[in-house]
Amino acid sequence: MLRVMSFLTLKDNARIATVCKYFRKCYNSIWLNFEYFSVLDFQGMGANQANHVLQHGGRLPHIKQVKKIVSGKNSNLFFKKNVLKTRISAQFQKDESLFEEFSLKPAKPNLAVLITDKDIIQICDSSRYSLMYVNLMSCHLLTSKSFVSLAACVNMQHLTIKGGRITDEDAERILRACKNIKRLSLSGCEFLTDLTISIISDLSRKLETLDLSGNPKMEYNCLHKLTKLSLLHTLNLGHSPVKADHFLSIFRTLSLKTLQVDSKTIFMRKIYFNRRCFLERFIFVCNDGESDYTEH
Repeated sequence: MLRVMSFLTLKDNARIATVCKYFRKCYNSIWLNFEYFSVLDFQGMGANQANHVLQHGGRLPHIKQVKKIVSGKNSNLFFKKNVLKTRISAQFQKDESLFEEFSLKPAKPNLAVLITDKDIIQICDSSRYSLMYVNLMSCHLLTSKSFVSLAACVNMQHLTIKGGRITDEDAERILRACKNIKRLSLSGCEFLTDLTISIISDLSRKLETLDLSGNPKMEYNCLHKLTKLSLLHTLNLGHSPVKADHFLSIFRTLSLKTLQVDSKTIFMRKIYFNRRCFLERFIFVCNDGESDYTEH
């Protein structure tokens, strides 16, 4: 019966639990089942259901850790405005190996996420050796303390920071410690400069996907240095003032499969038509947020 219930949502299982005492007993045992709660995705839950999970599943260590993040905040408002997702590590019983994935983003664009340095430090301390996928969007309250903790997660492979206060020094600290990052997104970060491009090209040789879109202080004069990234196949430079002479050197060296640029950059269209047979996907980013996709 537990295996059957593992394929159902909590809401469906709660309904089944009203059938008989045995089903009720099986339903109660779910709250101690690591496998059932291995992935916590609060996007599909309402605020009441999310609070119910935290209340009844608090004996599981990863749910207990999430409960600490919500503690002291208005939980109903937190789950209404934010989308939180976590995945427990297969080695969660080992020290500092709790989470494999941690993702937090606003439920709607242009909203800020209420999470502090203390929360990120707790997550990183509990998952120093297991955390591989991190997604932090619109977390404007995070400072260098959080990024120092992220640098300690040496097995990280995917890192997304959008609209954060990360600096060039923070980016260097993370990339110098985390040598296995394959997917990196640093977009909409107001303090990043061209120095970060140089740092990425020198320290992230395993990088396959890179997003540097919408960073206001970047002039993108160092794009030619990205030619050191031989494995790079996806590049996002949308909403960025990229010039033709900065970009052409990339095409001469890299074998990109997906490229995303500002639709107002006229020369990009010429480059595309000259090289379109080498690109599987080309995306023009419009000012209104829409994209024009062309596939081959």
